[in-house]
Amino acid sequence: MGKSAWMGHAGQADPPFVLVLVMFYADQGKKQPQLAPFAHIGIEVPTEQALDEIAARAKLADCLAMPPVRIPPPSAMSA
Repeated sequence: MGKSAWMGHAGQADPPFVLVLVMFYADQGKKQPQLAPFAHIGIEVPTEQALDEIAARAKLADCLAMPPVRIPPPSAMSA
């Protein structure tokens, strides 16, 4: 899979701001264009059902580049 770093303000709970940096092993050592091969802006939604509804609307509008994917939390990602 890869590695990730989640950065935010300690103790900030409402509203939280978290910056997530991700590196995939498959892309390590390769020249990467800016904001690729994986770039996104994440927003919090109240439920997983809300996320699925947003993805369904994006798919209908033909603007869903990648469906929602559940990835392990940072502590579970292997080094």
